[in-house]
Amino acid sequence: MMVPRKRKDSTVSIVESQRLIGCIIGRQGTKINEIRQMSGAQIKIANAMEGSSERQITITGTPANISLAQYLINARFRDVAAMWNDPSSMTTS
Repeated sequence: MMVPRKRKDSTVSIVESQRLIGCIIGRQGTKINEIRQMSGAQIKIANAMEGSSERQITITGTPANISLAQYLINARFRDVAAMWNDPSSMTTS
């Protein structure tokens, strides 16, 4: 008889500038929800500590879920940075 293995979740924390968090969350949470759905990871964004301009992002899941979530978050940062550098590249997504 096979005994199902318990999934071993890991947790990774990233600290990001308050200024960049909005682009990860997206309008009404659409971008963060998309990243959660695509990666299968749980992603929590803490409120900024008083006097700090940084917020902590906590990603929980399997190593593969975490890796994909980090990749998607970084891709989102790159997309937004490209838009800031070249506003004509902006899309309505």
